[in-house]
Amino acid sequence: MFNYYHSFRHEYADKANEAAENAKLTLLPAAALYTYKLSQSENADNTQAIFICSNITMNKGSEYMKVAKPIKDLTILKEVLDVYPTNSRNQLLLLYCLNTGLRISDVLTAKVGESVLGKRELTEQKTGKRKVIALPDKLIQRIRIYVQQERLEMDDWLFRANTEPIHHIKRSRADKIIRYAGDMVGITLSAHSLRKTFGYWAYQNGTNLEYLMLIFNHASAQTTLRYIGIEQENIDEFYKSVDIGL
Repeated sequence: MFNYYHSFRHEYADKANEAAENAKLTLLPAAALYTYKLSQSENADNTQAIFICSNITMNKGSEYMKVAKPIKDLTILKEVLDVYPTNSRNQLLLLYCLNTGLRISDVLTAKVGESVLGKRELTEQKTGKRKVIALPDKLIQRIRIYVQQERLEMDDWLFRANTEPIHHIKRSRADKIIRYAGDMVGITLSAHSLRKTFGYWAYQNGTNLEYLMLIFNHASAQTTLRYIGIEQENIDEFYKSVDIGL
């Protein structure tokens, strides 16, 4: 079955970037409307992406629009988090993404009750798979402080909209919150960047690669390493270490 996405809006950038990366392509920017057609089989790991662009060419390695990348500098990561006040909804949104590795569509549907208890039960919107995760202790502490501060009820959305409290914030709003944090420190940031950042630092801190493959629903270790930005980093380090006849 084919799904079609037609938009200039940032809310589809993550989908386009993810598919572009899988196809090892980079989109060039243009003022024209682009059409992104994703053909997905029943197997989530067997995804083929086709981009049909109006007045846009696709060029591997383009310096213009790049795929989402993890934040590998902890100083920059702290600056990103400091854009928003401590214990604010917007900062908690960033922290939740960074410490769970969930897709933004699954983050936004978190309820207060399960969050303060330190767990997250969901059916992934992209894959339809059932998932249960335990939240990190420090994240639970931040959630509880926020919930008490905002006087939220157990049935409330954790990331509820300011204008319509009975609803959680929309994907487009979450994208703006994340993008603004990146703009303030001079980097391009998206929800997908935060997901990759989770994977990058989990790997750097010694998490078994097989666990990350399960978390990201990847079929191979190579896919996961490339996804979290480790593969190229290892290649770069190898070349830097070469010393033949020097």
